Amino acid sequence: MMSSNDSRDCTTEELTSQGFRCLEVQDYSGALEVAAQLEDRRYTAAFEIGALAHAGQDQLEQAVELLERGVEAAPDVWLLWQLLGNYRSDLDRFDDATQAYEHALQCTDVSKPSVYLNQAILFGRLGQYKQALALLDQAETQADSDSVRAQVEASRGWMHWKSGTPKEVVVEKAIADLDRFADGREFFQLIRNVNAVTSSSQHSVPSLAWRESAGMP
Repeated sequence: MMSSNDSRDCTTEELTSQGFRCLEVQDYSGALEVAAQLEDRRYTAAFEIGALAHAGQDQLEQAVELLERGVEAAPDVWLLWQLLGNYRSDLDRFDDATQAYEHALQCTDVSKPSVYLNQAILFGRLGQYKQALALLDQAETQADSDSVRAQVEASRGWMHWKSGTPKEVVVEKAIADLDRFADGREFFQLIRNVNAVTSSSQHSVPSLAWRESAGMP
């Protein structure tokens, strides 16, 4: 982590990159320091980086509080609303999570497939698999990256399995999907999906790798 004197000499973009590098190496204290400096500069990445850092430390309440402040300051940043929905969902605040996702969909330049995918995960957590699968169909139709498509397939397999589809059918489809994504990191999401089903584990619904869908490292 750079010193405070060094960080004052950085551009906002450089400081933001530093914050994400801290997150990548799980230096959450460093990421929170960067987030505080970015908030002083009135830059919305402060809320994103800070919330991710809190979540990395299992401090979801703090992440939600920061994001609630963030969406008040920047109500048209869809990614903040989506993150807020994700963490509220993780805290079983499903009605509040639903409202956050609805706000995200109203924002300018929103990635609708990303939000639909997260909404589907919420419905899956509620056991409403029909609604979840319908949202996954919408996400797949509008997806513009293999990352989102792979996450849709992984989540769809999970929903089918939880709704009663024989696990052999789910696994066969997931294995077939592996060939489509064998050259990317999406491969590993599908591997995890196969492992979850074949072991009949009671894992929670897979959560969205939202940073990938937003084109972030």
